[in-house]
Amino acid sequence: MTTNDTALTLSGRVVNWPGGPATLELRTSTAVLARGTVSETGDVNLVLPDASTMSSTLMQVDPSTFGNCTSTLVYSDLQARWRNFKGVGVYRNGTSLGSVGRGYGLTRFDQAKPGDYLVRWMYVDRPLNVVGTYSCAGHKETVDLRFKPGWNAYLQEYTTNYSASGGYYEIRTHSGSDATARWGFQSAQGAGQ
Repeated sequence: MTTNDTALTLSGRVVNWPGGPATLELRTSTAVLARGTVSETGDVNLVLPDASTMSSTLMQVDPSTFGNCTSTLVYSDLQARWRNFKGVGVYRNGTSLGSVGRGYGLTRFDQAKPGDYLVRWMYVDRPLNVVGTYSCAGHKETVDLRFKPGWNAYLQEYTTNYSASGGYYEIRTHSGSDATARWGFQSAQGAGQ
């Protein structure tokens, strides 16, 4: 996978692809921002949208969006605008099949182990650092993100065993390499990634 300013492409092979060609769509709730392909054998190719496409979709950083959670997050620039993507939609003949995303070790959230992680993608319009913690009823997240303008991949890494912790888990969200991640498919019916 490449996520930088000169080659904004997501690529690789989906390890559990059920077969057949499909279309990838990177979407907001109201618009398709980019289309790509999944080949018959699961090869992913998606060129991420450029700054002109992303500009109208960005939201201002808002520290108050955590609802009933407790937050100590500090943002280096409250004027920054961003948009987060967890995965990419998969469609065949206009019907949603599910989504593809990248991760390591994780096959189900309720079986997370320390070191398992998910890859997320963030687009920001200016340099932005986000550091601190937030805690909710089911989890605590420690955050150390260093975003450059444009596309950024970041990791949500599990630091506790979800099953052994009785449904409470801790996550470390941080900038870093996703070199050990693999592409996985999640069906619209919720079958494993």
